[in-house]
Amino acid sequence: MTVTMALCPPRVRCGRATFLLVLTVTFLVLPLAWRHRTVPLDLTRFHFDASGIYKASPPPLVLALVVVPFAAVGSEWPSSRAASPVCLATHASADRAAAVLEALAAWSGPASVALFDPEPPRLTAHFIARLRAGSPEAHRRVALHAIFPADGSPAAGAGEGDGGRRRNQSGQLLYPQNLARNTAVQRCPSEWTLVADADMVAPPSLRRRLTAFLGATRPRRRIAYVLPTYEVERSPGPPPDSKAQLMRLKGEGKARPFHATVFQPNQGATQLSRWESRRAPGDDVISVAHAVRHFPFWYEPVYAARHGGPPFDERFVGYGMTRNTQAYEMFLRGYTFEVLDNAFLIHWGFQERKQRPPWREEQSRRNYRLFQNWVLEKAAQYDADPEDIIEKMAGDQRRRKVEVRRKNQRKTKKRPPWPVGTSDNRTAGRSSPT
Repeated sequence: MTVTMALCPPRVRCGRATFLLVLTVTFLVLPLAWRHRTVPLDLTRFHFDASGIYKASPPPLVLALVVVPFAAVGSEWPSSRAASPVCLATHASADRAAAVLEALAAWSGPASVALFDPEPPRLTAHFIARLRAGSPEAHRRVALHAIFPADGSPAAGAGEGDGGRRRNQSGQLLYPQNLARNTAVQRCPSEWTLVADADMVAPPSLRRRLTAFLGATRPRRRIAYVLPTYEVERSPGPPPDSKAQLMRLKGEGKARPFHATVFQPNQGATQLSRWESRRAPGDDVISVAHAVRHFPFWYEPVYAARHGGPPFDERFVGYGMTRNTQAYEMFLRGYTFEVLDNAFLIHWGFQERKQRPPWREEQSRRNYRLFQNWVLEKAAQYDADPEDIIEKMAGDQRRRKVEVRRKNQRKTKKRPPWPVGTSDNRTAGRSSPT
């Protein structure tokens, strides 16, 4: 077999990186691929992640990630991508098969899926087998891309839902969300790409109606169509297929805006109350409800856009600052965001902050520290800071310093400079007792 190596990534020594990759493919990937040979996997084409840096911490450990594009391609992928103007780009860890399978089954068009596999390629092969058995139609329309650590070390104890997010032998294996997003988006061949996470499910008729809408419009190049996202109480049967059905569930207390209690600014700029009050022209027609007028930094819209937008910054690994930074950079580039009526996505189940594990908050804090340099970099790159984020960050730092100072002052009460009951002649106006 001939393996074509890409140029070594920056900040990774070429000799060491090449040696690691050859060892990984020769002694780990190929033997495991042979063991799972009933599921066809093409591992002959691969490259490193763009940054060349992948951190597993604590303690800090720098690795490279191997990206295997088109590790598995469905039989109808070439024809379906030509017939549909919109492609679904999604991602997940390989052990989150249930969520990805449901999202792919609901989407009736081509889908580009990036899977992070901390145990290559066992979980990837298992996912493909489940997809092929559970939803053969979706399997035929999917192009799957595998991502795994170059050292090939499996994550110890990575069970259902871990997805390499927890600890391995070297520390904590972080989920490379933005690398996965870029891998999926860049392999979508259609003119338009719907960028969504794996736990976001489309209504059964969304792909057909969205195709009709995009075919009938001639928008300018830098535009993104926002799809409102709602949390819906899990129930048997398919998700709501129309805005009227969704609003009925919301009236019954069985649906609410995505991240309504976890992080409200996530959807705030979409103005969902305005969207909900607007009467749709018909259950089968998608139209523009309104434009996003104010774009706060914390806004994380789920959108469909043409190729050519800024990539997701792969320096943000794990959770926090992954989607909102990319959307904000689109805003800095002059993109307009328009909210679609009668088009939406759902997330099964209500999310609560108490459900989040401690390691997720730790990752968010780490990415916030990276963000403080990121915002300076983008302000210089675009010569713009329309939301005054730099000033707000400075204000936050000043407030934190004042709060810490006051806290310390409360802890340290005024005391005499000598122990009570002792004498000292250093106090002005007072002589030592005789």
